[in-house]
Amino acid sequence: MLLPTPSATLVHNALGHVELYGPHSSAWLLPPPRLVFDVPPDIVKILFGTVADFVNRMFGEAEHPFLEVFAQSPTHAGWTALLQEAEDAVTITDDQRQFRQWLAQPNMLDRQAERLCARYAGQSPQQILRQTRFSAEFVANLSLDVYQPQGHFADQSHFIRTSRELTGYTPAELKNVSDSFYLSGQVFSTLSA
Repeated sequence: MLLPTPSATLVHNALGHVELYGPHSSAWLLPPPRLVFDVPPDIVKILFGTVADFVNRMFGEAEHPFLEVFAQSPTHAGWTALLQEAEDAVTITDDQRQFRQWLAQPNMLDRQAERLCARYAGQSPQQILRQTRFSAEFVANLSLDVYQPQGHFADQSHFIRTSRELTGYTPAELKNVSDSFYLSGQVFSTLSA
């Protein structure tokens, strides 16, 4: 399951196809992939144009033939090199640098943040903050049997309400939906073995 994230996610699925999951504010249930790779939203904008068209959507190689390039080298190193080439081919603007800094520490909610988030993530800063806070809290509590607050939510009921709004499941139900959860290209497992 892909957890909510403001980044896009490239997935090399079990059938050998490459899929791009745009920045998403809900969870995506998918079969165990071979490779999961996090793509910053500003890179998606460089590669595909506007990010707003990709929010909460999934695309395959048929919709975006550019993804075939990723299917030809389905390794972490290969995808890193391809994305670095794309990034090196264009000039990184001050806006993109500011957006990357904001994503690294998403705490300001001013007009500048709204403009940057709309341009590069296609979502509001409030939505991005909710996604990142929920995902961080969920991953931190994944291996625990009880909810241990980390400071992102007022109480357990606030965490549960947010979980239902973003994923359609309570945290306890969400743990039973999938054995593995993917966030920012990392795999988090519910299996203790």
